[in-house]
Amino acid sequence: MYAPLLVLHSWGRWLVVAAAAFAVARLFFRGPASRLDALSRTALVASADLMLLLGTGLWAVSPLTPGGSGPAMGAVMKDKVLRFFAVEHPFSMVLVVVALHVGSVLARKATDESQARKRWAVALAVALVLVAVMVPWPWRGALARPLFTLSPG
Repeated sequence: MYAPLLVLHSWGRWLVVAAAAFAVARLFFRGPASRLDALSRTALVASADLMLLLGTGLWAVSPLTPGGSGPAMGAVMKDKVLRFFAVEHPFSMVLVVVALHVGSVLARKATDESQARKRWAVALAVALVLVAVMVPWPWRGALARPLFTLSPG
């Protein structure tokens, strides 16, 4: 169960990247508000939700986390890599999803287009900064993971 979830989670990040690019494009390169704006927000929130769901399943079965067959939380907190995958990355990604949901709701409830755009821009910026900092990109040293995982090994 671990290997398929890891592969889905790894490749699914590109769905989020594509949805984020679409949302950023709609935010900065558009004319008057349209249904595509709501669609871009919904696509990003939905893809982030899917990744959170896959990540939660991965956390539950991972050999790197206490949720799976990994070490106890005390040992996890003493190890930089284990702590990142068991605590820091999941917590940050929950914050990303919360920021996107709140931003989407606030944008939808805005009284005018300018206000909606500003609210969504702030939420999108917070989410993108958290993602950029808390994803195990290949250049992250001990935390590094490949851009396209084909197997856990």
